Amino acid sequence: METTTNKPEISKTQFRLDVNSGMTKSELISKYGVSSASIKKIATTLGVTIKRSVTPKFILVDDETETSVQSEVTFESLETAPLNN
Repeated sequence: METTTNKPEISKTQFRLDVNSGMTKSELISKYGVSSASIKKIATTLGVTIKRSVTPKFILVDDETETSVQSEVTFESLETAPLNN
């Protein structure tokens, strides 16, 4: 009697692309249908690091105002300007 188990086939290239594109561990688990331990083992085997999704505990407010005055000087305006002799 022959027993067969359905093991998912995971492409090394696709897994690396998914990790490098920023997929979280839970997204990888959903996509590939394997356990968290399996995802960790695959990542270790391939030498990639899954970045943790961390929400910042602060809000960065942009309170800097940039005011700059730009003046344009063209050659035409210099040529037509009166000379003070």
